[in-house]
Amino acid sequence: MKRTPLKRKTPLRAKTPLKQKRAKPRRKAKRDTVSSLRKKINTVFSEYIRRSHADANGYVRCCSCGIRMHWKNSEAGHYRKRGFGPTCYDEKNVHPQCVRCNHFLDGNESAHAAFLVKRYGPDIIVYLYERSKEPWKWRVTEMREVLTHYKQKLAELDAAT
Repeated sequence: MKRTPLKRKTPLRAKTPLKQKRAKPRRKAKRDTVSSLRKKINTVFSEYIRRSHADANGYVRCCSCGIRMHWKNSEAGHYRKRGFGPTCYDEKNVHPQCVRCNHFLDGNESAHAAFLVKRYGPDIIVYLYERSKEPWKWRVTEMREVLTHYKQKLAELDAAT
């Protein structure tokens, strides 16, 4: 049997030079979203709360159990949880707590409530509950204002020390 060379159905194309890549158009600056602003505010607000309650050496007391610790080791514990919009960034609702009270004891609400009553009076509990039940939806402009407000307060704390 005689072998015949394979025939191509389509002819070979001549090699063309590679196309030059087009310059990508510049991307627009990303807009701040509510979730991205919430993350930024949480870090700034938490640091402000912990540092504002600290003494000259940087130590705070857990509002629930009274343990003394450095402000970097404490957490900002909310009496009414962060899910309630109006009280999320209320300074009367948030105080330094140790990890044990804030996480493992789920905020240690009874001791936190006793601390709040001792510090602000008996009406504070009712005030926080009523305020947390108000209908609220965070808007980007409001969150930017809150972020700049607490950044300024942190800068004032830095200047004071």
